[in-house]
Amino acid sequence: MFQIKEIVKPSGKGRTADWPQNIGTVTRVTAESVLVQWHDCAIEDEMKFDELVSTGTFNDSVPVVVAELP
Repeated sequence: MFQIKEIVKPSGKGRTADWPQNIGTVTRVTAESVLVQWHDCAIEDEMKFDELVSTGTFNDSVPVVVAELP
């Protein structure tokens, strides 16, 4: 699962198979897709989860834990 403002790059799967290693920022996350603003162009692209790989933007931050209360 990706977070908003996370930096991502193409995974090389799906339609990103022949893409160069560009980077982008996640702008929105839905149940089926991730919207990415690529840094090299002014396009917000809707991507599938398996088409992206995180660059580790939030690896050093404290994870958010959500618990449902009865």
